[in-house]
Amino acid sequence: MSDAVKYTKLLSDAAIAAGEHKKLLGGGAAQWEARGAAQLEFMRQQGLSEPSRLLDIGCGPGRAAVHFIAFLEANGYCGIDYNASFIRAADLAVEHLGLTAKAPRFEVIDDFEVGALGRRFDFALAFSVLNHCTAAQRSAFFPMFRRPS
Repeated sequence: MSDAVKYTKLLSDAAIAAGEHKKLLGGGAAQWEARGAAQLEFMRQQGLSEPSRLLDIGCGPGRAAVHFIAFLEANGYCGIDYNASFIRAADLAVEHLGLTAKAPRFEVIDDFEVGALGRRFDFALAFSVLNHCTAAQRSAFFPMFRRPS
């Protein structure tokens, strides 16, 4: 299955419940937990702390999201992805792990228009996102992010 098909394929609730989404990301189901935890550790090394606000671009089905949400204070996490079924899987993972009180926000956004989120972030992570984008999408991506003046 090509990357384009893997990441754009919409999964049914039954497929999500069966864990099919875990087979679609690098490392598959076998490395699911370790790869999610590794993303949190990497971001902590970059300065992410509990009160930080993180934008997770291409959050997928929540492999790292649940680690970030558990670590960050309430309202500290926002994940975006263009695959609506991945967002559904992430929402279900948060519910399953009892993390809903942390009030994470997940949004389906297909054009990197992060300004539509209406908030600022201390950190942004785009883990294994740009390598699946076209040149035009990559060109549109970088102007979206700048340090506040």
